[in-house]
Amino acid sequence: MRCAFSLLEIAVVLVILALMTVFGLQFFGKDNSQKCFASTQEQLGRIQSALQNFTTTHGRLPKPARMGEGSSNPQFGTEAMGAVSDPADAAYATDIPSDVVNTGAVLIGTLPHSVLGLTTDDAADCWGDKFTYAVTNALTGSHATTGYPSLANGAITLNSNTLSTPQLVSSTTAYIVVSHGMDQYGATPMSANDRTPSHCNGSSEPRIDRENCNSDAIFYNSTRNSGDSSEHFDDVVVFGAKMKTPASCPADTASWMTDCSGNHALIAHGANEVVANAAPGYTGSVTVTCNDGVPSQTAESCSAAAGCDSDASDGLTGGQQYCAGVVVAQGSGDLVCMGGLWGASYPYACGAAEAAQCQSGSASSSVSSDTSGCSPPPDCSNGDTFPTMNCSETSTCTCD
Repeated sequence: MRCAFSLLEIAVVLVILALMTVFGLQFFGKDNSQKCFASTQEQLGRIQSALQNFTTTHGRLPKPARMGEGSSNPQFGTEAMGAVSDPADAAYATDIPSDVVNTGAVLIGTLPHSVLGLTTDDAADCWGDKFTYAVTNALTGSHATTGYPSLANGAITLNSNTLSTPQLVSSTTAYIVVSHGMDQYGATPMSANDRTPSHCNGSSEPRIDRENCNSDAIFYNSTRNSGDSSEHFDDVVVFGAKMKTPASCPADTASWMTDCSGNHALIAHGANEVVANAAPGYTGSVTVTCNDGVPSQTAESCSAAAGCDSDASDGLTGGQQYCAGVVVAQGSGDLVCMGGLWGASYPYACGAAEAAQCQSGSASSSVSSDTSGCSPPPDCSNGDTFPTMNCSETSTCTCD
C-alpha cells in the first residue's frame, strides 16, 4: 500500500501545474488585451463623434489640453489657451498656448474631453493612459479668413505600413487621436496630480509607434501586430480631415439703406466686392463679404445724387447742393445743371474761363450780384438743361 508520491511524480505534477499557469496567463492576458482594444475602439468612436459635433456647433476644432495636467487640476481636460482667448479673433488660429507641443503648424497635447462634453472616463484608454490629441492649429479658430471656415487644410501627415516603406494616407489630416496601446510606449498615465509627459518614454529606438509620440507632425496608423521593435505596432488611432469646403456666394443683387442697390458677381469664400449703386437718383456703395456661402454687407453709403436747386430755404437734404448764384448768358444760352452747379452753355456772356470755373465747381466769387430780370430755374437733376434766360447782368456761383 502506497502512502506518498515519489519525487518523480511530484516533479511531473509541478511541471503540469506550471504549464497550465503559463498557458492560463497567456490566455487571460490575451483576452484582457482584446477586451481593452475593443473598449478603446469604442471610446475613440465616441470621441470622434464628439469632435464632429463640436465642429458643427462652433465652426472649428478645439485646441489640445495640456498633457501634464492631472485630474485634480482645474484646467484638466480644457483647451490650452494662449494670449488670444476669442476663437473668432483672426489671431486665435495662429496663437500658441504654453505647455503643448508646437511643430509650427500642428499642436500636440491630450484630449480636451471636458469641452467635448465627454466624461473623465473618456480622457484615458483602457490601459489607464491619456489619449494624445494633435490638431492643425489654423483649424482651431472660427474666423472666416484665418480659421476653420477659411480655405486652410489640415497639416498633419498620416502614414501606414512601416518606417522603412511608409505609405502616405494623407498629408492634410486635420486632427488625430491616439491610444498608445497595451505596451504604453509614449503614453502619459492618468493621475490625480500633474506629471511630466512621457514623450516616447525617453527612448529613441526605431519603431513604428514612436512616430505617434516623438513630437513631430508625422503619425502612423499601421496594422496591429506584435512583431519585433521596428515593426511592432499596438496603437489605436482615429483621425479626421476638414469636413467641408467653404462655399462661395453666387452672383446676386445687393440692396442697402432703402434706396440703393447694385449687382455683384460670384464672390469666393473670404473675399469681398465693393458694389456701386445703380439705382437712379442716388450715389453710394456697399462692401459685400462672403462667409461660407452667406453674404454680409458693411461700409454702406447711400445719398441722393447732387442736383441744382433754385431756393436755399427749402431745407436741402440727400446730398443736394445749393447754388448761391447763376451764370446766365446775356441774350441767349441754355442753363445746364452740373454736379450741383448751374452753368451756362455757349455763348458765354460772362467769359468762357469764368463759366468753366462755375461748371467745375471751383468758382467762388460773383461778377455781379444784379440779376434783375432773371427768373430762377426750377429744381433739377444733374445734367438737366433749361431754355434761354435773358438777363442784363451775369454772375458766377458758389455752392454751399
